Amino acid sequence: MPRIFRPPLFVSASFITGLTLHTVSVFADSAQADTTISPRPPESSVQEATNPNISTVDSPASYRYLDWLSPEAIQALPPEQRPITRGVCEGAYLAPVIQRPDAPADPRQAPVEATADSYETSDDGSITLTGDVIIQQGGRQLESDRIVIQQKTRETRLEGNVRIRQEGMLMTGSEGSFNLNEKNLSLTDAEYVVHDSHIRGTATRIHNENEDVLVFDKSSYTTCEPDSNAWLFEASDIRLNRASGWGTAKHAVIRVKDVPVFYFPWLMFPIDDRRQSGFLFPSFSSGEDNGTTVAVPYYLNLAPNYDATLTPRYIGERGEQLEAEFRYLTLYGEGELGAAYLPDDQSLDEETRDLLLWQHDGYFAGDWYSRVDYTRVSDDDYFQDLATSLNAKSQTHLNQLAQVGYTGNHLSGSLLVQRYQTIDELITDADLPYRKQPQFRLDGAWELASAGFRAIWQSETTRFEHPVDDFAGVVEADRITLKPAIEYRYRKPWALVTPRLQLIHSQYDFTSNTAGDSLNEEQTLYTASLDTRLFFERDLDVSGDAYLQTLEPRLFYLYRPFKEQDHRQTFDSSLFTFDYSQLFRENRFAGNDRFGDANQLSLGLSTAFIEESSGWERFRASAGQIFYFRDREVQLNESIPDATEERSAWVGRVEWRVNEYLRASADAQWDEDNNNIDRANGTLNYSSPERGILNLSYRYADDGAATTDVEKIRQSDFSFVWPASEQWSLLGRWAYDLEYDRSFENLLGVEYDSCCWRVRLVNRRYLTEDSSNPAEVEAQRGIFLQFQLKGLGGVGNELDGVLSDSISGFEYREQQLSNF
Repeated sequence: MPRIFRPPLFVSASFITGLTLHTVSVFADSAQADTTISPRPPESSVQEATNPNISTVDSPASYRYLDWLSPEAIQALPPEQRPITRGVCEGAYLAPVIQRPDAPADPRQAPVEATADSYETSDDGSITLTGDVIIQQGGRQLESDRIVIQQKTRETRLEGNVRIRQEGMLMTGSEGSFNLNEKNLSLTDAEYVVHDSHIRGTATRIHNENEDVLVFDKSSYTTCEPDSNAWLFEASDIRLNRASGWGTAKHAVIRVKDVPVFYFPWLMFPIDDRRQSGFLFPSFSSGEDNGTTVAVPYYLNLAPNYDATLTPRYIGERGEQLEAEFRYLTLYGEGELGAAYLPDDQSLDEETRDLLLWQHDGYFAGDWYSRVDYTRVSDDDYFQDLATSLNAKSQTHLNQLAQVGYTGNHLSGSLLVQRYQTIDELITDADLPYRKQPQFRLDGAWELASAGFRAIWQSETTRFEHPVDDFAGVVEADRITLKPAIEYRYRKPWALVTPRLQLIHSQYDFTSNTAGDSLNEEQTLYTASLDTRLFFERDLDVSGDAYLQTLEPRLFYLYRPFKEQDHRQTFDSSLFTFDYSQLFRENRFAGNDRFGDANQLSLGLSTAFIEESSGWERFRASAGQIFYFRDREVQLNESIPDATEERSAWVGRVEWRVNEYLRASADAQWDEDNNNIDRANGTLNYSSPERGILNLSYRYADDGAATTDVEKIRQSDFSFVWPASEQWSLLGRWAYDLEYDRSFENLLGVEYDSCCWRVRLVNRRYLTEDSSNPAEVEAQRGIFLQFQLKGLGGVGNELDGVLSDSISGFEYREQQLSNF
């Protein structure tokens, strides 16, 4: 869930007051020991005593008291004790281990133990501990030069070099006091550190008004190293309310390099993981078409399972836009509603632009489910002209679907309504997808009494409607398809043999503007297939590494008689891409309008190398071919000639996991009769331990290939994020169309990542369709600047979406970096 920024301190008022004094065991030389104690140096005493493995090698004494270790001091530690760092920080926080292994998990249940150079008791019931005083209860610890405890009133005073430590946090000060009965505390000249969050700060005084409210007077907050204040958040008064989950700050200033850049007379922010309403950080961008764009989101926490975000956006060349998002989570499902509205677009003849979406995944009554995926925009150029923070993406056909279904052990069914909004002006009426209004499916599978036999039922009834009423063709159609089947599975550890017989019955009722009346048609045909797979394994030694090699030959025979179908309209059918998996499908067409005639035998062979030590599949290669015993007469339409080849092109795929960081894959289609590569794709992905990314891919398709019907494609794509040093990285993409000799996206940028802030500068050039002539393309350019203050927020965050879309693996890299 979105939120504003982390507060200066995440500690409850019971941090100190939770230290309950059950028993006191004082370990000292004697009550008469020397009471003249020199002030304890910050770098000595407890830290080395409680964790002797922490070295003082080359660690500045002025920051050791904050548990800060230099890189040299970190390297001096045993490997198992070194904190994980990325190198962008000149050191790291490392708290000493203070809790004993046998201590209770709940510190309140642990006894209190105290050590001091000397102690004395008074007649009034007070206890005075002097000289390197340490009071500990489980994972909580108090240190001071002198501590005075009034046993009756439970008032405690700490004088000189005060250190208050709890799991993950440290506070220091010159003097302090707290009362266990009244649950109050006070710490003067305070400094604090939250280790895991890399947060530190100061306050002239830290005190609590009650058990739930902690107050910081004249305080500061940053995530920078102790010797750096690259940015600093300061406020005259900060109050943290644990009960409400809110913090407030008065007269707050954000400084960058001691220069004030933001001032807030009064500020409210969340202090825990509870969602809170409030403004999120704004975003800024600038481009040729839209000019300067400023968006200021406001987050609304409506209920534990509902929230909303309102985003007013100013677009310099177009006007004012409002975007709204509502999210919900119930016992019956979850989803998102979104809308955007831009009245009177100044760059488009004062035209109103809008977007609507609804995405929903529901579940109820055990095995029942529901789904909604609806997106609508006001015009074809909406996504090209306007950015959106909603969960909507530009596609040729925007899906508008609603479905309810049931999935049981043996039976499943669904009722679906689906239509599309096509936002590509080049698509003709004849190529527009038909609407399904509605579609009902019922499928089932049952094991029969005889072992190995299985009965299968597939059925569908759909009403199709063309989106153009006066379309010169079929405007409406009802289609019923029934596909019962029976199969037998012969299973052995070394083999799987599956003969299968299927009956296919289809019935149509057409309404055509061309014919002028309704037409009826039906057909019945059958499919027979035999799938045979063998499994071989052997142990293999490769350069001293143990592998398990598998070998899987596969034979698949398919027979289906010819029935004339080319004249019939295709409502939801298309030709599958011919690849290795297509060798073993029963139909070369998707959908239920075409059932290809077949008398063919597919041969395939796969092998894999599995590393026994890790279980990783290091390498897999597959190749195969189809042998045809008759011509294939069924095609998508009558204009496509029969396929007369006696065998298909060879298809293959290779996947190689070289190591933890490098992966490669490739697939190809080769016509040996014409000695022609019909299609080829290759990818290489490398992710370095330093979070670098390299992606290289090539895509090729031959428009003259016998088994493909596509335009000529020759495209290369290279993207990267590569660290030039611990703090500097280069990032970019070069996507090039070799067929048209032009780049369709160029992106180049630089990233600087420090311990507490990060900046990115990116230049991008990409091609889009010309709004006035979709057949032409035009170049768009943009310069993006993103600045982030770690632990506080930033501007320019829309750049994250651009980089995630352009560089494969970028989003995962960001998630990994957020863990440091």
